[in-house]
Amino acid sequence: MRINAMAKPSSTVEKAEPDSITKREGCSAPAKVAVRLDGLWKTYPGGSNPEVSDLSLDVYDGEILTLLGPGGCGKTTTLRMVAGLETPDAGRRSNHASRRKI
Repeated sequence: MRINAMAKPSSTVEKAEPDSITKREGCSAPAKVAVRLDGLWKTYPGGSNPEVSDLSLDVYDGEILTLLGPGGCGKTTTLRMVAGLETPDAGRRSNHASRRKI
């Protein structure tokens, strides 16, 4: 099982857009997007099927996101693309989270 959707991959990875502010459903105040994934695709060399196909999601400041699924469905690959450890074959990612001292 793979993370998938319906669109086909494009040939280039696009640059991230500037910080986005949108209204969340059920909230009156605008929320800032911390992480945005838009149409990410990733196929590993030698693989016939994409590990991640057309994944799009927004994570807003203050939200907690979990990725659940069976082994081999693309959870770790998705997290590696968010962290910048893997380069997507297509789509774009942008991280707008503020840097905090721990």
